[in-house]
Amino acid sequence: MTAPAALLLAALAAGPTAFAEPSAPGPVVPETLTGLAATPPAPLVVPLAPTPPAEAHRTPVVRGQSPGAWGPAAPVGPTYGGTPGGGYGYGGTPGGGYGYGGMPGGGYGYGQPVGPSPSFGPTTPVGPEYAPPQFQETYGVNGPQPYDFAPEFRFDAGYIFPAAAEGRADDLAVTELDFQYEADSPGPFGGVFTVAPAYRLRLLDGPSANVAAGQPRLPGALHRLGSDFSLMTPKYGGLSATVGFSPTINSDFEDSLTEAARQYDGRAALFYDVAPDLTLVAGAKYYDRVDDLILPWAGFVWRPGDRWEIRALFPEPRVEYFYGPVWGKPMWIYAEGQFTRESWQFSPDVPGGPAIDEVQFDDLRLIVGARKEQGWGRTFLEAGVVFDREVSFKKQPDQNFEVGESLILRGGVRF
Repeated sequence: MTAPAALLLAALAAGPTAFAEPSAPGPVVPETLTGLAATPPAPLVVPLAPTPPAEAHRTPVVRGQSPGAWGPAAPVGPTYGGTPGGGYGYGGTPGGGYGYGGMPGGGYGYGQPVGPSPSFGPTTPVGPEYAPPQFQETYGVNGPQPYDFAPEFRFDAGYIFPAAAEGRADDLAVTELDFQYEADSPGPFGGVFTVAPAYRLRLLDGPSANVAAGQPRLPGALHRLGSDFSLMTPKYGGLSATVGFSPTINSDFEDSLTEAARQYDGRAALFYDVAPDLTLVAGAKYYDRVDDLILPWAGFVWRPGDRWEIRALFPEPRVEYFYGPVWGKPMWIYAEGQFTRESWQFSPDVPGGPAIDEVQFDDLRLIVGARKEQGWGRTFLEAGVVFDREVSFKKQPDQNFEVGESLILRGGVRF
């Protein structure tokens, strides 16, 4: 019998187990002097982003720049304010899926990279009522938009079409130009501190004035220079707060600046999350104008589902809807009510009248618009109606006049 045949017969005699698939060899691990197995070396390649936990589908979606269909950003890098390997928690929930954390097991904190942003642009906050819960940021649709600690430039332009001015020979039209630089940075105790220097220009076309009858002549250009400072706390037990202060200079710069040109606005509010999709707001805003004004800043923010956000906040309510991709870029549509009160120092140029006075413009606005992510930044276009308009003077209140309803068209860019 040949050698190959003998080997075959021996295998058949051994039974079917001879053909079983061999088990995977165990790792070759040297023993230590104590007889215990040493820890095997770590793999050479470590994935940057761990697989999201199975509980991720149970967590609320947090407002960012798009719904989950666009894909969340995968956090990478060391933890900051959380426990390494704690998962991607919302509000500190261990293993709570993508989003906010910061408590033990809560995941990755702000200040660290969070992977590649969506291709349609940077993330920015919608408004101060949305604090970053426990130091975190995320992408999604509902809830607070994350803070982006990169600087942002804002350029807005608007035009209020001519409307009749009471007691004046012709109409009043207004061109609005706003420029702002905003920078968010980590504040004390995990808060967010924002500095936003800004410049506003109002170009007035009309109305003419009968100076002989004592009517003040409005200037052609009004300027506003200043900055806004605000601090937003992180959320503790669903509660957060914000305070803001805005010192500005407002003038036509025709004469030396007086106290009439200096304004000091302020605001403060508390926010409480009664549910992941509902936030209560209670606070106030102070307007330093010809007629100083304190208004309640109160209401609620409701996020019923992935696409809707309802800000029922006085004095500026807003409803926003995520429309979806348009030409490959996500777009939102919205409707908003606005209260506007602005005032400036100016030279009325009235014989026998005050050399320096202060003029105030009041109006209400109903706006509809759309905003869109463009990859390099964001753009918006809106239109609406301006009504309940009044122009008033501090030293010549008998010359106050009303302005008729008009249309407004505005647009802007942020990058």
